[in-house]
Amino acid sequence: MPTILIVEDERAARASMGRLLTQEGYRVRYAEEGMDALVVFEEENVDLVLLDLMLPGGMDGVALLHTLRRDRRWKHTPVLVVSSISDPVFVDHIRSGGADGYLVKDKFEAAELLKQVRSHLEHAKAAC
Repeated sequence: MPTILIVEDERAARASMGRLLTQEGYRVRYAEEGMDALVVFEEENVDLVLLDLMLPGGMDGVALLHTLRRDRRWKHTPVLVVSSISDPVFVDHIRSGGADGYLVKDKFEAAELLKQVRSHLEHAKAAC
């Protein structure tokens, strides 16, 4: 059973994504801040991350993404950004910075999230 880490500070969004993924059989962990996410990475094997970019605390989502991509242990872990920022130039910038996918909050269906999660987990498994 793959483990998915949801890094999201908005309670409703975190709960909604978590409920959907749990119903699909995934094991879900949560972090509200970037530093909390790193603690989860240190504690267990994370198979995929759903990452909000605008996080409280000392490490936002962009900094967390860069940290994951620089660390040999986590640089191949799929990261799907789920953010309210929809500017195409910004989205391209985040993808070129290491995000494997990008979904705009409130503009995607549950089916699209699940499709992206399955696809990136399968791709990561095939790459191993």
